[in-house]
Amino acid sequence: RELAEGYFDSARYYDFWSAHQGRLDQVMLDWVASPGFDQLLVRTVQSTFPAHEHEQFIAHFRGLMNVWVWEESARLASAS
Repeated sequence: RELAEGYFDSARYYDFWSAHQGRLDQVMLDWVASPGFDQLLVRTVQSTFPAHEHEQFIAHFRGLMNVWVWEESARLASAS
């Protein structure tokens, strides 16, 4: 264990994690609500589904993500 702790610098990792984990939910919410995430969603649908299904699935997944953003925003607001 000592070798692993030293090699992976576990103490430094735990310091980093404890300093940033409290913001992780907000960071994820900001990412999913961003134009960059929407572009990723569109590119993923376009590369996964046939062209005639793009509009349908982009709308579907945007709807799911919008519900998640709304619910997560409410959850984080009530936790503050």
